[in-house]
Amino acid sequence: MPPFVRERIDPPLSSNPYADHVRHALWLAYRGAQPVGRISAQVDYLYLSRHRNRTGFFGMLEAPDDPSVFRALLGTAETWLRSQGIEYVVGPVSLSLGKESGILMADFEGSPTARKDHAPGYHADRLAEQGYSKEKDLLAFSLLCREFRTTRAMASITRRKPENVRVRPLDKPRLDRDLVLLREIFDDAWSGHWGFVPPTSVDFKELGQLLRLLADPAFVQIAEIDGYPAAMLVMLPNLHETAHDLHGRRLSLDRLKQLWRLKMAPPTSGRIALMGVRRAYQRRRLGAAAVFLMMEALRQVLARRGIEHIDMAPVLEDNWNMRSILDSTGASLSRRYRIYGKGID
Repeated sequence: MPPFVRERIDPPLSSNPYADHVRHALWLAYRGAQPVGRISAQVDYLYLSRHRNRTGFFGMLEAPDDPSVFRALLGTAETWLRSQGIEYVVGPVSLSLGKESGILMADFEGSPTARKDHAPGYHADRLAEQGYSKEKDLLAFSLLCREFRTTRAMASITRRKPENVRVRPLDKPRLDRDLVLLREIFDDAWSGHWGFVPPTSVDFKELGQLLRLLADPAFVQIAEIDGYPAAMLVMLPNLHETAHDLHGRRLSLDRLKQLWRLKMAPPTSGRIALMGVRRAYQRRRLGAAAVFLMMEALRQVLARRGIEHIDMAPVLEDNWNMRSILDSTGASLSRRYRIYGKGID
């Protein structure tokens, strides 16, 4: 079992950030005494409160290329979801839409820096056999930092910086305050998008622990317009580079080893985990100025810290505004993930 999957179920799910708003069930499929597959099903009450529909989710799906195993696993998950009052099922989602979602349909670059599930290609065929069809695609982008480009519009804005737009890095001595700002901006910026589930205080507490221990404050940028926090960007170093030989172990000595590596031999890659602009400033010149100034600040810190490559958290295929921003920096499409749906009423 991959280490990042083990972390979701050991310690028990009750101690994980989504435990207070997700009801779940887990199953193993056996052939005789041999386990041959697994699946989860979950009802996210935070999602239901925001979207007002009867949608549930399946995830953590692993099985051999055998239609009978897929039929048994998916049928079991659907029966449980139906018993919870669910009428439509979406997946794979493990275990929340804010975590790993979708089946990898195309990988244009190779291994990721982000923690993403990479299901074999036959999963798509087996899901189609069970009546599932495309619900939404997620697109991941990556950028070689030496190819980071500044468009004419970005250059003009950064050269003639609007007086009422200020960009600053994370204030570590006031980290708790800045975490609240990051959460508020992210919630507002993404709330109109498909499947959005607002982050909880526990989610951002987990992020705060990472930022406190791991990140250069300049990896986080907050843009203020007329003194009002309007946009934010969070980049995290690629922890895979420092944990390749730890095999998911939780021992304190291993964690200390990882922290020492982060300090003495910082990763050369990273991931933009969060980015957003409040809706009031989206598609406005001031919003664009905030984004470009944050990206310029990030470009400078990437060069200073020797970061060679960054991945971006996947965005919805129809989020044209964010896709345009990423394209303007020279980022290229690296992976396509597909989420499936099916009515079960």
